[in-house]
Amino acid sequence: MAEYWYNTSLHSAIQTTPNEALYGGPPPLHLPYLPEESAATEVDNTLINRELKLHLQHRMKQQADSHKSDRQFNVGDWVYLKVHPYKKVAISNHSSHKLASKYYGPFQILKRMGSVAYTLLLPARVKIHPTVHVSLLIKYYEVPSQISYPPVIDLASAYCPDPELIL
Repeated sequence: MAEYWYNTSLHSAIQTTPNEALYGGPPPLHLPYLPEESAATEVDNTLINRELKLHLQHRMKQQADSHKSDRQFNVGDWVYLKVHPYKKVAISNHSSHKLASKYYGPFQILKRMGSVAYTLLLPARVKIHPTVHVSLLIKYYEVPSQISYPPVIDLASAYCPDPELIL
């Protein structure tokens, strides 16, 4: 610590700090921790864990950014909506959900909600929330002539049972 103070203090002979004279700029604010620098083992363990945490956070951010797709749509664009399998069970009467359509639409985008959500123009009979995440949308490139809507929810069907008991 004394060495850091000495190298970052202004010296009257050279009218700058030794670190700036040697490297041409100020030192980094976060100095990497070297193991067993501290006399207390608890402080030593805490600083080692902090360094590992910073390294792991950087790796997780790199990994997450490598799988990220930057999709953006404009108001008025036509898009297909991907419906999750658990929602298909509630809205569809197909005997085989594997053969059911994965995407419905196309639907028109009404407005952008924040940076990753869009509100779609859905018909009133479709019981899906109109604001969806951008990852559930795929761009539609032709003028819509045939629109496929998800089936209407039949609240009396076996797919929408009433709860027997609320805990």
